[in-house]
Amino acid sequence: MPKLGRSYFPSFRLLLISKIVFSKMKVLITGGVGYLGSALTAYLLEKKMQVVVYDKLLFGAEGISSFLPHPNFRLVVGDIRDTQALKAACGQVTAIVHLAALVGETACEVDRQATSAINSEATLGLAKIAAKIGIKRMIFSSTCSNYGLVDRETLACEDTPLKPLSLYAQTKIAAEKSLQEISQGKLAICILRFGTICGVSARMRFNLLINDLARRAASGRDISIFAPRAWRPFLHINDAVGVIYRCLTAPSAKISGEIFNVVSENCQKQKLIKLTHKYFPRAKVEVRPGKSDPRDYRVSGAHVGRKLKFLPKHGVEEAFVEVATAVKNGLWSDPFRDIYEAVPTKHQLKK
Repeated sequence: MPKLGRSYFPSFRLLLISKIVFSKMKVLITGGVGYLGSALTAYLLEKKMQVVVYDKLLFGAEGISSFLPHPNFRLVVGDIRDTQALKAACGQVTAIVHLAALVGETACEVDRQATSAINSEATLGLAKIAAKIGIKRMIFSSTCSNYGLVDRETLACEDTPLKPLSLYAQTKIAAEKSLQEISQGKLAICILRFGTICGVSARMRFNLLINDLARRAASGRDISIFAPRAWRPFLHINDAVGVIYRCLTAPSAKISGEIFNVVSENCQKQKLIKLTHKYFPRAKVEVRPGKSDPRDYRVSGAHVGRKLKFLPKHGVEEAFVEVATAVKNGLWSDPFRDIYEAVPTKHQLKK
C-alpha cells in the first residue's frame, strides 16, 4: 500500500505551536465537529482565521478536541434549532459556513419531523439571523443527491431539474429554495452542492461509499455492491475544504446568489470494484443481482471552475488509498463502531 497521503488532520498539533496571527475574518462553522467540519476547522486555523464551532456534539468531540487550547478557536455547544443560542454564537462573526444537518437516508428517517426542522427550517432561521446582525457571507452545504435520476448521457449542471429520491435531498432542496427567496441585502449567500465526500478526517465517517469500501477491503471484510453500472459523483474531503475556503475569500460578488456543483470525479461502481482489487487482489466483492439503484447520475463541476477558478486536486483513488492505509495502520481501534456511521437515535434528536 502507498503511504498515507496528506490530509487536514495530521497537522493539528502544529497549529498549537505555530505563530498566531489573528485574521480579520471570524468564521462560524455549524456542525464544525463533524466529518467535513473538523477538516475545515483545521484548515481555517492553519490559514490564521478565527473559528467558532457551533455543534450539538451528537457523536462526541473527537473531531476537534485538539483545537480546544488554540487561541483562535472557540466551541459553542448548542442545537441548530435554538435560535437564541445561535444568535449569541454569531456575535462578531463575519462569515458562516453552515454544515449542521442530518445527512443520508438512514439518519434522516430516524425522525422525519426533526430532519425537516434541522435541515430546512433551521437553515432559514440561521440566514435570517445572519442578515439581521450584518454578517457578510453565508456558505451553505447542499448535495448533488438533489438531482436524483439523470439521463446517462447528461451531465447534471446547476440548472438541471431536481428530482429528489430521499427525504435528505428533499430537505436540502427546501433549504436551498428558502435561501434563494429571502431578501439577502448585504448578506452574500452561496450554495455548494457536494458530491459524495471521501477521504480521511479526524471525525471519520465510514458510511460513505468510498470510505466503506476502503474500510472493508483493508479489514478483510466481504464487500457487497449492487447496480455496478450506476454513476455517482464523488468529492475528496480536501477539495470540499478547498472550495469552501475559496468561497470565504473570493469577492462577495463572485459568490452571492450562486449555486455550485463541486465534484472531483464521476465514477461507476464497477470502476470502484476494479480499484478495490488493484490494491487488495484477494478482496471478496459480491455483485448483488436484481437490485437497482435509482441514484444514477453524473454531475458537472464546470461552473465553479469558470466562476471561481476552482479545480479539484484530489481523486477517488487517492481517497481510497488514504482511508485503507489509515485502517491498516490502526488509526481507529475499531473502524466498524456505530459512531462512525453518524446515525443518531431518536432520543438524541430531541431539542
